[in-house]
Amino acid sequence: MVIIAKLGYLLTRVALPPLTLRHVSLEEYGLWSATFVLIGYLGMSGVGISNVYIRYVAEFHARGEKEKIDRLLTTGMTTMAVLGVGLLLPLWRWLPTILSKTAIPERLVHRAFVLMFGAATIFMLDLSIGAFAYVLLGLRRVKEQTAVWVASFLLETVLIVILLERGHGVIALLEAFAVRYLFAVGCLAVLGFRLLPGLSLRPANFDPRLLRLFFGYGAVVQLSCILGMFLYSLEKLLAGIFLGAKATGVLEIGEKLPTMASQLPATMTGLFLPTLAHLQTNNDEEGMRRLYLRGSRSLNLLSGLLLGFPAAFAPPLIAAWIGADVRLTGAAAILTIMCLPYQMHELTGPASAMHRAMGRPARELVYPLSQILLIALILGGLTLSHDLTLILLCGVVGSGMITSSLLYLAWTNRILGIGQAAFFRSVVLPGLLPYVIGPATATLLPQSLLAGSRPTILTGLGMAGVIYLLLTLLGGYRWILDYEERALLRSRLALPARFRQGWRTRQ
Repeated sequence: MVIIAKLGYLLTRVALPPLTLRHVSLEEYGLWSATFVLIGYLGMSGVGISNVYIRYVAEFHARGEKEKIDRLLTTGMTTMAVLGVGLLLPLWRWLPTILSKTAIPERLVHRAFVLMFGAATIFMLDLSIGAFAYVLLGLRRVKEQTAVWVASFLLETVLIVILLERGHGVIALLEAFAVRYLFAVGCLAVLGFRLLPGLSLRPANFDPRLLRLFFGYGAVVQLSCILGMFLYSLEKLLAGIFLGAKATGVLEIGEKLPTMASQLPATMTGLFLPTLAHLQTNNDEEGMRRLYLRGSRSLNLLSGLLLGFPAAFAPPLIAAWIGADVRLTGAAAILTIMCLPYQMHELTGPASAMHRAMGRPARELVYPLSQILLIALILGGLTLSHDLTLILLCGVVGSGMITSSLLYLAWTNRILGIGQAAFFRSVVLPGLLPYVIGPATATLLPQSLLAGSRPTILTGLGMAGVIYLLLTLLGGYRWILDYEERALLRSRLALPARFRQGWRTRQ
């Protein structure tokens, strides 16, 4: 269910940019993209707390200690409310000054402030009273949490379409964003109280002793995520500062498909922490290692399948999606460059979940710190002899992501006592097969099918997708999958046959 829901989300995110660009300028779209860079940083103020919720709700629930969940939620929600006010007040004071110093055109400065401050306010409100989303994850009630999420993003999508058609412009994105989060917060709160009968959020439950969880364990996770967010948005920040809002818009389009595609396997990562925390509570170290290896392998196989195709067919994908737009020159190259880096980045998720479940989140800092160092060294060296361009920027950031991911995984494996060569053969290498099959598929099709009108390109991409999928599945089944995985795949494929047999029996 989670994978299907994420796929639906990706389809809406892919469908919205062409519609949005018909109603707003590329500069305004770039402002909305920059807005989420800011929101990402503000969101990092609550990431540590959300991980505290997930890990310790799972632990307290496994031990039947409901009163501790009451105190944990009350303390966390109160802390986030205070923190939110503390962040929004200086943002209100200094954001206009900051925006006036950027490359944003003067006529768009006020609109940029409305977008950024409005979205930040909504997001901080969600972080303070939206703790029930993490409670449901800690309780491993993923289906309920996913159902609310699906309903909220579908509501947002419908509202965006309606408001854009009514002439609200880029503000339509903000308005729909607000409704989405308020709707989700309300639904999740109702579910939380139903799943935890007698849950109490009285002021008397505020427990200062629990602050050490939020500002100890949580603070380290938060620092790691702040560094990760900085790296996740680094190319957008540099592009916006040195190359302007239009460059940020081009970068947003170029990275949209790999970003969205990588989010599908990332849903698996969100399931690791509560499960690993449950295993850690029961001192099942061997079970944790098995979950880490199996989960990492499955995640990388899925990531490779999803990202290998756009890496090989970037130009026709951009043409079919957005159309022939000279303003977006370079977007296809960015798409090709960033697929593998995003795949390697997602592969670090199970390792980070393992460290958090073990109560050692400081180990995560190895990943962002090594990435910052690598990118600084490579970018600094290249810009001494080359002008900064979007392609150069993405190439440097991408190479830094790949290298730092592999270093972090090797370090994690060493801690867990897992052989490096075995991990590379069983986890990393299988996910690279689609990057061979993708280009091979492209050579089988006439290039005339991947150029020209949109219907022609869509037809060519459809044929290419079928060939790519078949070759990848056949190659994976023959050379990648082990006995257990083949048996599981056969059982999945046989499921419709069993349904048909059952239907015939009932007849």
